[in-house]
Amino acid sequence: MNTLPGILVYTLLVSLLWVCGIHGDMTLEGIADPIFLQFLTANATALAHHQPLPYNTAMGFSSLFVNVGGTGATITLVLLMLFSKSKTYRDLGRLAFPSALFEINEPVIFGFPLVMNPITMIPFIVVPLVLATGSFLLMSIGWVSAPSAMVPWTMPPIIGPLMATNWDWRAAVWSAVELVIATAAYYPFLKAAEKQMLTDEQKQVTAADQ
Repeated sequence: MNTLPGILVYTLLVSLLWVCGIHGDMTLEGIADPIFLQFLTANATALAHHQPLPYNTAMGFSSLFVNVGGTGATITLVLLMLFSKSKTYRDLGRLAFPSALFEINEPVIFGFPLVMNPITMIPFIVVPLVLATGSFLLMSIGWVSAPSAMVPWTMPPIIGPLMATNWDWRAAVWSAVELVIATAAYYPFLKAAEKQMLTDEQKQVTAADQ
C-alpha cells in the first residue's frame, strides 16, 4: 500500500466500485484504513524526531490528495456545471457545490449521474490515477511533504493538504494544480454530455409548447 502500483490498484478499485453504484471508499476502508493509520502514526513519530517521513500513502493521501473535492475530484465537474449552458446542469451545480466543497459528492455522482455513465466514467477513473501518481512521485522526491497529521476527510481542497502536511505550502500549491488538471480533464466530457442535455431540454420545451 506504500508503493505506487499498490496505491494505484487501490485507487482504481475505489473508482470502479463507485461507477457501479457502490460506495468505493466505505467498502474498502475497513481493510485500508488500519494500514493508512499505521503509516500516519509512523510519519508523525518520524516528524517529532526530525527524521524523514517513511510513508507517502499515510492517512490523508487518498482522501486529500487524490479525492480532491470528493472521489474522482468531482468538485471540478461541479464548478464547470455552474457555468454550463444547460439549465439542468447549472441547477445541479448549485445544489452540489456546498457539499462538494467539503468532499461530499453523492449529489453529483448520483444526480449527474456518474454512475454507469459511459461519458464521464473515463475522467472519473483516470483523473484519480493521475493525481495519485503525481502526488506519490512529488512526495518521493521530497517536493511535497507526506501526510503527518490526522485531518478530517471533509476538509476543502488546498486547506486539507496544507494542514495534513504540517503546513507545507507546497502541498497547498500542488492541491491547486490538481484542481486545474482535473478541470481540464473533465471539460471535454462535460461538453459532450451538455450537448446531449441541451437537445433533451429543447425537446421538452417543444413538447410543452405543443
